[in-house]
Amino acid sequence: MTFMQSDAFSGLSASQPCLPSASALSPQASTSSTISSADADRRKTAVANVAARLRQFENLLDEAFAVGGTLASALVEARQSHALSAVVGHKAFAAIAEAQLAVTHARGHSVAGHRFLDRIADALAIDVSMFGDGGKPPMPGMVDEPEHARVGA
Repeated sequence: MTFMQSDAFSGLSASQPCLPSASALSPQASTSSTISSADADRRKTAVANVAARLRQFENLLDEAFAVGGTLASALVEARQSHALSAVVGHKAFAAIAEAQLAVTHARGHSVAGHRFLDRIADALAIDVSMFGDGGKPPMPGMVDEPEHARVGA
């Protein structure tokens, strides 16, 4: 399978890490004990592409959550500036709140997917820090995940 970068994702930040050396991928990740330089480069590119897209996806979900919050605030301000009863526009408020909740759920599923990918990387002896992944909680219990989003649940 070949992973190619789409032009739709060309807006990635220049601060994203460069592709690491082929040594970031362990030979243990191969079904044979020796992989060619071309295969190692292809694997490195594929992993870097997944890492960049995951980071972009998580950032977009965070941005959607933040914008949803400012939208809710703007709705309140607009209603109050027109001196309207709280009854006016309540269905719109409720719909926006439901959308915000959906983003929250999507973010939780993304986190669960990230944790599954971490486990796959561990099994393949891939050093994810070489791809810019880091800043995870140092101990269990610091992150409150819904039961359905937990790895292995």
